[in-house]
Amino acid sequence: WFVRLFLLLCCTKCSLSWVYERTRGQVWPLPRFISYQKTLNYISPVKFTFKVTNNTCPILDEAVKRYTDVIKKMLPRNHHQWQGCPDGASLQEVLVTLTEPCEDWPNLHMDEHYEVHVNRPDYDNLTIVSSSSVWGLLRGLESFSQLVTPATDAAGCLVLNSTDILDYPRFKHRGLLLDTSRHYLPVPVILNILAAMEMNKMNVFHWHIVDDESFPYQSITYPSLSDKGAYDSKHLIYTQDNVKNIIEYARLRGIRVIPEFDSPGHTRAWGGGANKLLTACFTNGSFNGEFGPVDPSRSQNFKFVRTLLEEVKSVFPDKYIHVGGDEVQFGFQCWMSNPTVTQFMKDNNITSPENLEGYYMN
Repeated sequence: WFVRLFLLLCCTKCSLSWVYERTRGQVWPLPRFISYQKTLNYISPVKFTFKVTNNTCPILDEAVKRYTDVIKKMLPRNHHQWQGCPDGASLQEVLVTLTEPCEDWPNLHMDEHYEVHVNRPDYDNLTIVSSSSVWGLLRGLESFSQLVTPATDAAGCLVLNSTDILDYPRFKHRGLLLDTSRHYLPVPVILNILAAMEMNKMNVFHWHIVDDESFPYQSITYPSLSDKGAYDSKHLIYTQDNVKNIIEYARLRGIRVIPEFDSPGHTRAWGGGANKLLTACFTNGSFNGEFGPVDPSRSQNFKFVRTLLEEVKSVFPDKYIHVGGDEVQFGFQCWMSNPTVTQFMKDNNITSPENLEGYYMN
């Protein structure tokens, strides 16, 4: 049946492939306002440059280098055999205008408005990418790069239509969640994902870095967590340098990194590296060999988790971290089976496991 289904999907894809043609020179996501003109502007990749005309900063400098490289790599590999652009290719310079100083870190309230004007008569036939923020310029440079395609009528050239774009996002938070606990991903793969997020103008990398299955984050304060909790404590971990490189790679692309360290549930992988952190589960009054959520009856556990989260906050610069609190109901039975936990509840007038969860989270 699997083979039949696979063949059916392949045939369906083949039969419908004509419906959706690959776009050329169109911007994604669709901007708030975009107007294409019929005028074609040819680019010689060898001579093409971006020129920063006002404020600049390392984020913008890196972006200009990156998008210059993107433009130049649009030519096929055999472009040296081509004839080249007509003399005096019509677009050789794009002005990049930042009207306000740069921010250092992307944030929830960052301004991502931008404008792109290609060969506008009322701009002295200049081509301009402009914004009041460096984050807006990143989005504008991406849109400009998507307008450019290899020319079909001038060998060795790139081409784009005269275009006007006014754009800003509908949603401040446009995120992608990646779970590296259940499925470890090497750092180069994560960087490629961040590059793809930039192409789609996404701005939040929600990094679900640890969970029940593994603890690949190499903690400064508690290295035993990854020593005992990672799939492989030598190879399948994220070192502090790995984390810093990922955060910096994201920052340069206007992407926030929000880490997720769930508790009191989703902490099974923590148990090997933290003695008595997890609740021992009982059956008929005897320990059954299993462990549940973080044991809230031990004050030392609050200190442990708080210290870990303080470290996480110092490593990840974003204002927010995700601390979980979800799906603890699956551990309620374990809590209620443990005599030490139930006695703690009585001593503190906690009448239900739901209230015990609230006590822990607060």
